[in-house]
Amino acid sequence: MVTTTKMLATVNKIATQGKGILAADESTGTMGKRLAAAKTENTAENRRLYRNLLFTSEGLENYISGVILFEETVYQHSSTNKKDTLINVLMEKGIVPIIKVDKGLKDLPGCIDEPITIGLDDLDNRCKEFYSKGITTIITTIITTIIITIVRMSCGQVESCFHYCS
Repeated sequence: MVTTTKMLATVNKIATQGKGILAADESTGTMGKRLAAAKTENTAENRRLYRNLLFTSEGLENYISGVILFEETVYQHSSTNKKDTLINVLMEKGIVPIIKVDKGLKDLPGCIDEPITIGLDDLDNRCKEFYSKGITTIITTIITTIIITIVRMSCGQVESCFHYCS
């Protein structure tokens, strides 16, 4: 269980002066574009090799305090030690692994230009799995636009509406 003390320690570690956060949460498609630019096939193994190269770079921990990860990375292993996950490689360097828990955005059916976040329906189970792998920090994108036109509403309707929005 994560306590307030542990959370503050993690926040302080991530916010270390002079260090930054590496966004390595490219989706399979985005990673494919990156690999294609290097004339490399977009396979799970090549994505793992790319991430392994990043995370095992000498001195990375001198400049990076946290790395935002794509879910696929949680289950990938180091090239030097097949029993060691890429998550462990980061933690051994004192770098906080941060998992991106949403699965992107899609248009809300029946609406124009109304994106919604997907992948939050089974978030509790996925977060338990990530925690068991040593990941205690998550990040997500949540986009919700609510436009309410109030012509005439009773106090009960307004209260229900605000309860829903909260």
